[in-house]
Amino acid sequence: MTGGQDVQPTYAEDEAQGELAHWRQFAKQQGGGGRRHGPRLDPRLKIAGAAGVALLLLVLAIWRPWSGGSGLSAGDKALGGPRAEVLVQLRDDAGRAIGSAVIQHDRTQDRGAVVGLPDDLAVDVPDLNVDSALAGGPITLGGALKAAGESLTRDAVADVLGVDVAGSFVLDVPTFANVVTRLGGIDVKIDSPVTVNGTVVAQPGSRPVELSGDAAVAYAALPQGASTTRAGRFVQVVEGIIAKVPQDYDLAADFVDAVGLIGNGTLTPERLAAILSGAARDRADGALKSAVLPVQADGLLDVTRAAPLVRSMLGGKLTGRTDVTPRVLVQMAVSAEGSTRDSLRERARADVLNAGFRFVEGGFLPPQSRSVITVYGGKGIGDGLALAFGLDPSVAHAGKGDGVADAVVVLGSDYRP
Repeated sequence: MTGGQDVQPTYAEDEAQGELAHWRQFAKQQGGGGRRHGPRLDPRLKIAGAAGVALLLLVLAIWRPWSGGSGLSAGDKALGGPRAEVLVQLRDDAGRAIGSAVIQHDRTQDRGAVVGLPDDLAVDVPDLNVDSALAGGPITLGGALKAAGESLTRDAVADVLGVDVAGSFVLDVPTFANVVTRLGGIDVKIDSPVTVNGTVVAQPGSRPVELSGDAAVAYAALPQGASTTRAGRFVQVVEGIIAKVPQDYDLAADFVDAVGLIGNGTLTPERLAAILSGAARDRADGALKSAVLPVQADGLLDVTRAAPLVRSMLGGKLTGRTDVTPRVLVQMAVSAEGSTRDSLRERARADVLNAGFRFVEGGFLPPQSRSVITVYGGKGIGDGLALAFGLDPSVAHAGKGDGVADAVVVLGSDYRP
């Protein structure tokens, strides 16, 4: 309260004062300015009344869970389940993804996660990968958005991670900048100078700096560093946004509506608001974790490091989603080179698909003589894959712990389709 201005009561205050006046008037009428004692109530009526109330509470306690009443808040209902994930991507003018991250809120564990995805992460998109293999390389996450669209890109990410992804929101540069602007800017501890329209607007230091909408986009799109470094910057920006998103679901829903986040039909704005407001609460409670999905220098998933990270960050076993076909990650360790090796990879992909499984790109390993099938999702998968690849069933064995897919296949020189 500055400048000598009168503070006007809010609607909530007016309503509260009205209620107070009402109860005062009621008390005055009942009390008449002094305490009065009305006729005593029959003790039997008191007992009967108390018994009736107790019976009503018992009925409600039994009926509520039986009838499906969950007592969930509006935000929890909008979440659509115990937890939900959304893939958020920043798209450049050429249609490529220059920033990608999965945001999760888990209401049962009161925790959340932000997992950054490098733009050169190799993903499997049906049909597109056939053309890419003929051209000499797998489809990358950045290129998949332009070539396959939002829904197929989301499905490809879900396959790589082995978890459900409720939907995706892809924002172009102006919309992304507007989100940050409407939040009043975000605070980020930057690692490189940020330039907007040829002017340096922020310098790295020991403390976070405030970034405007344009500066946030510029920082997220910096080309310096490895793909994991660039993905880490996008995670920082996303965390800065989450820090400013209202923790109240209704206010978050109003914000999502105000900035025009309408999605692509895979996720409602209400569910996005539930994820964002939940993540905001997780962050305020110190329960929001962040990391970047580890990849190899060629963009292929780093299987060894990815499995424990995704399991701990997203809170699930990486043995595939229960509602979809088992996922099979295939790594080629054949002695062939060049176009012959690429042809073998495509044949292996066809073998996996024809056997009724989902194919996950695993890239190439140094040649080895014998193939190995490591199964995390049931022995039947191993037998089916051995048959599909024309291998002896003895090459299949059960893996320990959680894998990055339902089965990890290393095809050696004994693979002869």
